[in-house]
Amino acid sequence: LALQLRIHAHGGLRLPAFAETYLNQQLAAQGLVFHADAIWLDPRGRILLQAPRASLATPGDTDPPAFASARAATLQIRRRALFAGRIDLLRAELTGLQLSLPPLFSPSGATQPLLQTGEFRLARPSADQPWRVEQASARVLAIPTTFTGALPAFERDPDAPAKPANVHVRLGLRHAANTYRQLAAFPLDSVRHLRIELSPERLVASAEIPALRVPDHPALPAAVVGASLQDAHIAISYSFADPAQNELRIDAGALAAATVESGPLALRLRRDAVSNLSADLAATGIRKADTHLPAVPVVASLRYAPAERRLSGALDLLLADAPWGLDLDGSPADRSGRAAARGDLTPALLELVRPFLPEKARPILTLSDPVQLDLTADFAPGGHPVLVLARASAGRAVARDVRFDRAGAVLRYEPAAGRLRADELLLVQDDSGAIGSYEMDTRTLAFRFLLGGRLRPMGIEGWFSGWWDGLWANFIFGPAPPGAEVDIQGVWRHPQRTTVFVGANSGPMQLRELALDTLATRLYIADGLVDALGFHATRETHAAAGRFTRRTLPRNGPWTNLAFDVRASFPADALPALFGDQGRSIVAPFALDSAPAIHLVGETFGPGSAERSGQQRYRLDLSTGSPLRYAHFPLDHLAVRLERRDDEIHLKDLRAGLAAGLATGQAVLSGPANARWLAFDLALADADLDRTIANWREFQTARNPAAKNVTPEKPLGGKLALRLAATGPADQPLKFSGQGDARITGANLASIRLLGRFSELLSGLGIGLSTLKLTDADTRFSLDRDRVLFAPIKLSGPSALIEAAGTYRLPDGTLDFNAKVRPFEKRDGILGSTADFVLSPLSSALEVELAGTLEHPDWIFAYGPTQLFRRITGGRPRSATPPDPAPESPRSADDKP
Repeated sequence: LALQLRIHAHGGLRLPAFAETYLNQQLAAQGLVFHADAIWLDPRGRILLQAPRASLATPGDTDPPAFASARAATLQIRRRALFAGRIDLLRAELTGLQLSLPPLFSPSGATQPLLQTGEFRLARPSADQPWRVEQASARVLAIPTTFTGALPAFERDPDAPAKPANVHVRLGLRHAANTYRQLAAFPLDSVRHLRIELSPERLVASAEIPALRVPDHPALPAAVVGASLQDAHIAISYSFADPAQNELRIDAGALAAATVESGPLALRLRRDAVSNLSADLAATGIRKADTHLPAVPVVASLRYAPAERRLSGALDLLLADAPWGLDLDGSPADRSGRAAARGDLTPALLELVRPFLPEKARPILTLSDPVQLDLTADFAPGGHPVLVLARASAGRAVARDVRFDRAGAVLRYEPAAGRLRADELLLVQDDSGAIGSYEMDTRTLAFRFLLGGRLRPMGIEGWFSGWWDGLWANFIFGPAPPGAEVDIQGVWRHPQRTTVFVGANSGPMQLRELALDTLATRLYIADGLVDALGFHATRETHAAAGRFTRRTLPRNGPWTNLAFDVRASFPADALPALFGDQGRSIVAPFALDSAPAIHLVGETFGPGSAERSGQQRYRLDLSTGSPLRYAHFPLDHLAVRLERRDDEIHLKDLRAGLAAGLATGQAVLSGPANARWLAFDLALADADLDRTIANWREFQTARNPAAKNVTPEKPLGGKLALRLAATGPADQPLKFSGQGDARITGANLASIRLLGRFSELLSGLGIGLSTLKLTDADTRFSLDRDRVLFAPIKLSGPSALIEAAGTYRLPDGTLDFNAKVRPFEKRDGILGSTADFVLSPLSSALEVELAGTLEHPDWIFAYGPTQLFRRITGGRPRSATPPDPAPESPRSADDKP
């Protein structure tokens, strides 16, 4: 009572040293040595032992090896029993329990662990009932082990003399050593898990071993020694009452038939009340005798109804590493009925059955994860399959060189009709996912494959030959796969008979060299044909739409022709990005400040078209309201139709803004590449004269950066109208010929640099050039190779008129003109007529000749002393036209005016 009061008062009490000494003395009297780091008592009647350790007392050995130890032990006692002077245990919990054979009992002569890392929780209602195992696990002989059941209650015979505790311990250790010697002959390292069932009468230990070679053991028949068993079941039964009833049982046996070999077999037959025959079958290994397949474990339950001649049953198999379940229901007499199977097609199982597949089908499928299969098959009399249904769900796999992260389908196969169909088809690959269906005629191998979702086309390229790679080689899709709908039809082993409809809707991507924000397209693909039935592309505020058709020779031959019809508002650089060299040649002359409106329709021919290779036929309608340059020439705006037929290019319906005026006309470029011929008819109206001159000088500088760009001294003002029709070799502008006319109105022509020297001549006569007021010019001219012939040029104003005729030579710009000046002539009125009458001799006297160049002109009076001297001496008057020069060698394109 005092001890209990002390425990309650302090919330717990460590067992005093004198009490531990008393306990050790009592156990030593039983031949046992006990030690614990500490023993605690708590108010709830629990005793906690820290690191308890028990050994057999050995004379002369102060520290004998322990046969039992633990990290901790907790004992729950009944407190009332303490008042009666006895200890009544209700619960026991052991942590880190270890049981060993001391060297005295071990077959090896060294301490042999039997049980390690034990965790036990035991309980009993009263002292006269056995201990019940609530939870127990340990490693027995290094094998993970679980314990169930109840511990035996060892009752002492009251008439028998009492024996010390060490006698019972020694007896138990001898039995354990004998059992250990029997088990040591077996390959215990192949045991994955051990189950020990305890009862008051016996202990049963059982385990399943995946593979076991039966050892030479006295308890086993010699006939089974050396046999190899698959998934063997081992059970050891140990009787506490009668050691003669101890039993070691291995479920093993042999069964041989014409097509089946079996290992262990258990069969139980029974007949129910309605005379149905039932059978339970368990075999650890069944296999076909004529194959190298491993034995298959089978557990079956069968039921046969003789009156109906119908057999039903269920089988559980282990195929490789995959458990399978099979349900049967049918008539054995005519082999009709239904079979259903459920299981996993694992990578190991696939490799096992691969050698039995048709040779061409063996490499089609490779698995990383199992395929979950649910199969149902209906059989007609004679065992002929009528309908096969399968639901498949796969993880990572490779199907005909196409990798998937996840796939699934519901398959339906009708052998009589030769029809295979897969619905609810699911394909997941990286960031791609699609659903669809597949159907095939198994006799003709004709198939149709439908897919829809988000799919990267190159993700399934392994299902097709090289034409699929070529089709998508120009498409580089962005971070997200395009939305796509695919319809593929064809015949296996005949790729030339495959046709594909593809509808795609993509976000950011790249088509050839052109970056796009969106692309929607629909394609039709057949052998040698890619037909873009329509597409619509956008980039920022620009858009393009149309269709194109590309044909190639069969079996991935060279391309023959490309037909296209495209409308776009993309920048000009988009055309070469889409059509390569063909587009580059079309837009090369254009330099645009903003995106034009383009309509391109036509056809080009590739290396596969034989004699038509390299030919092009297309029409380009281009318009832009913004400034641009064509062949370096600045324009305000442009609308033009360019038509090409092989080597002939027509420029039609030209409407171009030039110097605030409007240029119209047409041109034709024809002939072979090494002898191109150009003909054109162009007209310009209402152009600003100063801007026209500035544009011309800018054009000359762009063509020849070394040329000096001279800015006019004073603005001329006025408007220019011009028309020119000419023809000649395209690369030799100095050999053109043609006719034209020009008119200038409202200009200050007296400010022309050309008249600067002429003003000195007139000022000597008392006539200032500034008083002439030349405002208009009108001329007709002809183009003859390197000469421009003007006949006549009229410069007129309110009170003056200059008439001139002559030649301007290209490209050096030399002048040879005759001019008549009427300084006071008017176009109409009385004063003009009077002045003509009075000044007629003066007008003849003011006939001059113009020589030099535009930059350095030279005016000379036609009737001056110099000219008179030349006529007397027979020299050529300066007004005479010089003879044609000797033929010149062809000039390069850089000599263009």
